[in-house]
Formats: sequence, structure tokens, C-alpha cells
Amino acid sequence: MESFDEFDLEIGTTEEQELRDEQKKLIMKVETSPKREYNQENVVDIDINLLVPNPYQYRLKNEEKDTGILELARSIKKDGIIQPIVVTPRYNKGKLEYIIVVGHRRVQASKKNQAKTVKAIIRKDLTDKELRILVFTENEHRLNPSKIESALVVDAAINSGDFKSIQEYANAVNKDQSYIAKLRKLLSLPEEIIEDLKNNKSTSDLVALDAIRKIKDSEIAKELYFWFISKDGSRAGLLEKIKNMKEKSEKTKKQIIEILTNDKETRFHIPKKIDKDIIKKIEKYIQKVIQ
Repeated sequence: MESFDEFDLEIGTTEEQELRDEQKKLIMKVETSPKREYNQENVVDIDINLLVPNPYQYRLKNEEKDTGILELARSIKKDGIIQPIVVTPRYNKGKLEYIIVVGHRRVQASKKNQAKTVKAIIRKDLTDKELRILVFTENEHRLNPSKIESALVVDAAINSGDFKSIQEYANAVNKDQSYIAKLRKLLSLPEEIIEDLKNNKSTSDLVALDAIRKIKDSEIAKELYFWFISKDGSRAGLLEKIKNMKEKSEKTKKQIIEILTNDKETRFHIPKKIDKDIIKKIEKYIQKVIQ
């Protein structure tokens, strides 16, 4: 990302240079404000056409069809933007633009209202690492946040090399390491489940999703997932089903091997899953027979 202190890049026209000079004054005015929190002194109106999404944000749902955006647009049209968005400036091929750090939905709603400007707080000192932290925080603070979006954000942040470990990232976003680890592991769910979560956001229940993820048989995992998100599904019911499956599996493991013998042959009836003790019993029997 380019330095925001370098305002001497060459621009083609005097009009563009004047625009840059004005934007420089605006940025400096905001950044030298003694208070960084929200107040009228550091809130400015920014051309909505200069706003661009955070490159580290994952918006998997089509916001054009998001009824929540339409409701927000109506609210903004009636009452205005109560809380300003937060942006950070950058130059892209010599042109000034503002990355939306917090407030993507407010911007989309304002566009539906055909607004020309949006109230914003400008932060020019944000690093890529901080952008990754803030995008996660924004996702988590949304109503009914998408766990898959958060999982993708977490995975990309850790793979970026900006964070030495999951623990460092968890500390940065003020979350428990176990929570962050569970989010990231959601990406190992069967593809059909991930696609449903991307397209429909059917559930944000991390406990349920993590329990389904641990099921090795993908067909059973999918069956349980789609039952869970149905009108009959519940977390308690899901966990009870999984518990019963485990108990049945453990019972199968403990079955005694049945050995049938006659003059011609010896047959072993062995369960699909066997432990080491059963294998030893088989070995002892074979040794006894061949002696």
C-alpha cells in the first residue's frame, strides 16, 4: 500500500492537482485533531464515488438482494447516518480513493438512496495488518454474522504472514484462541454445507457447525446439517443425535467376535471397526488352529 504522506505524485491536470491539495488539507485536518473518537470536529463528508471496499473483506451474499440493506436504506433516508463510517485513504494509479474500514452496509444503503456523499472519519495510519483486524471486528458486530465469511477472513489473515500464530491473531481481535480455531476449521466442512452457508447464511450457530464438522462421514454430516437448519432442527436435538451415534459406534467396537467352526472351515464375523484387543484374540486363535 502506498504511503499517504507522499502527495507529490504527478497528476495530469491542474483540476486534479487542486483536488489532491484539498484532500491533503482534509486528511491533515482530521489527523491533527486532538480527539480520535467520534465527534463533529473529525467527521467529514466524502464523495461516495471515492469509496472502495476493504480488499480483505469477504461479502459472499449478494447485497443487491439483501433485504437488510433495503431496510437500512429506508432508515438512513429517514434519520440519516447516525454513526459515521470509517475510511482510510490510498492512491490507486495516482487517483485518491478511500478504503471502507467500517460501514460497508451503510455505504451500500446510501447508494440505494442515491446519496452523493457519506459522513466519515478518516484514518490515514492504518496498516494492512490493522485492516485485517478491523474487517473481522466489523463482521462479528453485524446482526446474524456469517461464520463462513469470518472463517475466510481468519484463514486469509493467518496465511498472510502478518500474524505469527493463531494466538497472536486471537489476541489482536480480542477473541479466545479456541473460538478463532473453530472458525477457521469450518472451512473443512463438506462443500455442500459451505455453499449453503455462503448463499443462504442458514445458521450462525458455531457450536452446532463445529459438532457437524467433527463427523467423518460427509454424507451423515450433510444429513444432520440440513436437518438442523430445517424447521424441526435444534441445537439440543442435533447434539443428542450425534451423542447417540457415538454411543452406537462405541458399542459396535466392543462386540465379541463370533467364531463358527465345522470340519471344513473356520469363519470370523468381525465388526467394521475393531480394536487392538480383538486383533490379538484373532491372532491367538489362528496360532492355536495351525499348531
